[in-house]
Amino acid sequence: MSSLNLNSNYNSSRICGIDKKYINNFADYALLLDEMRCPICLKILLDPIECDKCQAIICENCYFILKSADKNCFNEGCKGKYIKANKYVRNILNSLEIKCQGCEKNNIRYTDYLSHIKTCPEYLKNPILNKIIQINKKTEEIERLQKEKEELVKLYRKKCLGDDMELRKRYLENKLSTDNKMRFYKAAIDGNLELYKLYINGSSYNPPFSVFEEVSEPGYGWTTFHYAMHFARWNIIRFIIEYLISKDKLNIMLRLKSKDGRCPLLCLLRSNAIKLDIKKDTFDKIITSFEIPISNEVRAELENRGFKELVERVKDKKYNDFEF
Repeated sequence: MSSLNLNSNYNSSRICGIDKKYINNFADYALLLDEMRCPICLKILLDPIECDKCQAIICENCYFILKSADKNCFNEGCKGKYIKANKYVRNILNSLEIKCQGCEKNNIRYTDYLSHIKTCPEYLKNPILNKIIQINKKTEEIERLQKEKEELVKLYRKKCLGDDMELRKRYLENKLSTDNKMRFYKAAIDGNLELYKLYINGSSYNPPFSVFEEVSEPGYGWTTFHYAMHFARWNIIRFIIEYLISKDKLNIMLRLKSKDGRCPLLCLLRSNAIKLDIKKDTFDKIITSFEIPISNEVRAELENRGFKELVERVKDKKYNDFEF
């Protein structure tokens, strides 16, 4: 069963729940109705919806109280979606006869009551209802601003960093001779940190090598950082991350994908050159030692590898308020 489109279902012409004193035949259904109180407004359910996972039932309008509190469901931690309440609940409610708390019209069938309160001028004067309308308007404004922020972030990313191919074109370098590329590559995969530092820092007779130098076959887009990840050379990885942080370029490197779509972290996780426990240990060292951004792709790869503890640890990792 599909979930309701609750963003568009909010009805500003009714408050949450029905006070039992307005239900004329409450005594006939008292025992049943005691089980049909909304856990949020504590009144008898009005147009109820039900969580498809934990079966929590609330008034449809009370859903927006949950939403304003940044909760998905009444029950903490539940990831279910709300659907129309089950037939049993609706059948009981449809048997009720209600007195309008606005105009005091009597014996209105539950199904007719929902239509009545949409147009009843006295009901619509209710101060609680007006407060709910104001809250909803503010909630809608917050959602609008959030979407606007997300669009601006996307625009920023596209303008400043570009897509994967543009990123490679902008930042990958090909300045070294083939011999120097091989020396640079070998220092990284051998874990020879002193030699690697010498290449990065340069000397009076040898200019520094760039960490963004493409040392793979032309066009494949692998830097020494990608290879250090692929072979889990922790000492090289740590040095490069610290170096990139000092240059304010870690952001860029972690997004820099090779031709086959691997960012450096994916080079580690998808490597066929190291064992699973080494991948896990190296990734753990990285996120323990540094505050780095984790993309949705990397999260998905962690899940595919069965690294549940690592998935939990990186679930809230963000960088500069936008997702990579």
